[in-house]
Amino acid sequence: MSSCTSFSARTPVEKSEDSGVGSELLQIKEEKLVPEARFLYDLNYQKSILATCARKKYAFKSQYGTWYQYSDCNFKFHDIGGYESALKVHVGGQDNSINAVSYMELLSTKSGQNLLQMYGDSVIINKEKYCSVYGIDKHSIVKFVKSELCEALVYEQV
Repeated sequence: MSSCTSFSARTPVEKSEDSGVGSELLQIKEEKLVPEARFLYDLNYQKSILATCARKKYAFKSQYGTWYQYSDCNFKFHDIGGYESALKVHVGGQDNSINAVSYMELLSTKSGQNLLQMYGDSVIINKEKYCSVYGIDKHSIVKFVKSELCEALVYEQV
């Protein structure tokens, strides 16, 4: 998968000649990431979403880290549809940060219908900063991973 490049939340960015300050988050925001991908890179956004959840528990280990399930969450990644009641986050890598997010979006919701149109039959969408899939094993699950886990997503290892 040559289009997946290694990128982490700790990767330095070139400094602006005007300000002398480089900001990866600003670089990412310029690319207009979808909310799920923004969740992977924007720590403030991540904290605001996770703060809506009542419980966190260990789910299972993958080859690349650990999945945790947050339940009784009250948030929306998109303005359409209802809210997700559970969210799984994958923590791993050298800096032990969140590098994947997954949740169920039922086909009966408008958001689920939009995802089905976008993804079809479990097609993996490969972008520069992330990869994503909807409809894993015919379930209404959407999963977003940072680019360093794209290959693992293809082989269902994360």
